[in-house]
Amino acid sequence: MLNISENQPLIKLKTILQSSYLYYYFLALFLLILSLNYNFIIIFLLIYLYIFKRRYNKFIMFILFVLIFGLFQTIKNKKIPNYINEEVLITNIEKPFDHNVLTIKHQNNKYILTTKENYKVGEYIYVKGKITNFVSLSAPNSFNKTKYYKAKGIYGEIKEYEINSLNQSNFLYSFKNYSNNNLSLFTNDNIDDEFNNSISNLNIYYLISLSGIHIYFLIRIIKKIMFYLDIKSKLQDLIIIILLIILLLISGFTITLIRILIYELLKLIKKHYYNNITNYSLLNLTYFIMILIMPYLLISSSLLISYLIVSVLMLFKDKISSEYKILSQIKLAFLVNLIILPFNNKLNIISVIINPLLIIIIVNIIFPITIINAFLNIKLLTKVITIFENIIIELGKFNFNIILPSLNVFLIILYFILLISSLVFKTRKKIVSIILLLIIVIVPIFKKYYYDPKLYFLDVGQGDSSVYISRDNVLVFDAYRNVSNLLKYEGVYVIDYLVLSHSHLDHTNEAAELLKTFKVRNVIISAYDNYNIKFNTNIIKGKAGLIIKDQDIKIEILSPSKDYYNSNNNSLVFLFSYENRNILYTGDIEYEAESDLLYFFIKEQKRNINILKVAHHGSNTSSYYELIKEIKPSIAIISVGLDNNYNMPNENVINNFISLGTRVYRTDLDGTILYYDNEIILL
Repeated sequence: MLNISENQPLIKLKTILQSSYLYYYFLALFLLILSLNYNFIIIFLLIYLYIFKRRYNKFIMFILFVLIFGLFQTIKNKKIPNYINEEVLITNIEKPFDHNVLTIKHQNNKYILTTKENYKVGEYIYVKGKITNFVSLSAPNSFNKTKYYKAKGIYGEIKEYEINSLNQSNFLYSFKNYSNNNLSLFTNDNIDDEFNNSISNLNIYYLISLSGIHIYFLIRIIKKIMFYLDIKSKLQDLIIIILLIILLLISGFTITLIRILIYELLKLIKKHYYNNITNYSLLNLTYFIMILIMPYLLISSSLLISYLIVSVLMLFKDKISSEYKILSQIKLAFLVNLIILPFNNKLNIISVIINPLLIIIIVNIIFPITIINAFLNIKLLTKVITIFENIIIELGKFNFNIILPSLNVFLIILYFILLISSLVFKTRKKIVSIILLLIIVIVPIFKKYYYDPKLYFLDVGQGDSSVYISRDNVLVFDAYRNVSNLLKYEGVYVIDYLVLSHSHLDHTNEAAELLKTFKVRNVIISAYDNYNIKFNTNIIKGKAGLIIKDQDIKIEILSPSKDYYNSNNNSLVFLFSYENRNILYTGDIEYEAESDLLYFFIKEQKRNINILKVAHHGSNTSSYYELIKEIKPSIAIISVGLDNNYNMPNENVINNFISLGTRVYRTDLDGTILYYDNEIILL
């Protein structure tokens, strides 16, 4: 790299980028990939192409664009068969909860299959079943199942299947089984849930999984050893490549190791045949080759994040380097935390301090031990790894995270422009860039003050999640899934009331995460139900007659008035009121509790019910006609999963509402439903 004066940072950066014409093609392709995923970025692409029009051959650029666009359309519109009745190969196994999710390879396609039976990676099985498309939920900032699996080259899920083991295995994929629980911590995607949560909480997951920093450190150590042993250069190169191939096999062909292997092979070609190309060009060429080999990576957020991490670290390695190794590690950890900040929605203060030490221990001690132990299986080494894992788990339990709102793609682009500007500029311009950077991160925290109250009925599948957000209060009514993502999207980090109607998982699945991630001031639960949740805040046990008023909201609990000895009937039924609007939540109550509720509505003065949250997902065991006739809501909302196994909602229930003139909305067909300014908005 040219030695240019530090007082000429812009010239220096320009020189770096102009040192090889390949930069201009690859950066344009990167912007093209972004614009294919987020259309408005095409504006940045056009500006880029215009500014650097003299730096690239237009015909070559056109050919590359056509190639990438063609690959993207092929992946996006890929057709899959409806059925499978053939021999398949198990390429990966994930173990959430009490079942196994198998990734199986059939011809050139991959699918997932969920089973409680135990199999091994590399095993051949005979599968007969139905192939279905993934169903993605429409809640803002929610987990996109279709995109998540497509980015891994997985295009469908096998259901209604029969499996027969063939007692055969694939030699290459079988290597992955040798890693067991040791090397998997650093080379596989199958990390133990508790350990995974801890490294995510400490913000070191991306350092380990995406950037491959630990692998590069290992290569550096081995090269030093070979240097002191006076091993010839060509033999050193061969040993490094063999090591990477072994790690690739053990990892089960993870994307990180594929990238590193391609990059190291390109470096060898550069070393012997084309020495004037820069390492940054090699990096870009590596990603281009990966996309050609695995086109599904065009929609992979992980690949884009990995590209950003490695690119920024490579372009600004002079900013990180220091004669003191610990200082370099601190700078490295801090910079990586800044890079992943827009995608992670949290900043762990303590991780910035302890990450350098953790990286040094992982790279120089733990990772070499895991490699040795993967082959030798020594009890002492296993114990050392287990102790370290437990330390990480305990450190990860301390929540030092500052929750930050999700940024839209435009703000993320602006964030990185300002981040790079703060690294490039000096003095006054640097300060301005940093201030603007902080504004982008901090201002969305006040998002809830920009709007009138919002009431979300989230598309969560076969379950219930509802969220109310105003200037004064944030309330969560049941929490099956997608609540955390929505709150981050809205810039919320405090929940005033978490209301859990009853203890069933389709209403409480995400409650523990909310209690851990957000500041929850109060939890309201049914007085007659038992919840398998560790509460760490003020608990309010609700039953008929309890009224809670807090600034702009009022919660009047109507049921249960007694113990029905049934979780569904013991559900909290309450009238939620704000700004002269009344929303009646009925949990999963059935006829017995509904009969008592009918008596209440006949006995009490008539209430104007704007919205009825329909009981038990529209089941035929609920929504007693005499009750809904007495309530006569303007709007009925049913939270239910598409093509669920319970045949919900019941057609008669829907017809009863329609006969009363009630407008019916359902999350399986309408997606997430927003009630805003007395209007229903379908998201």
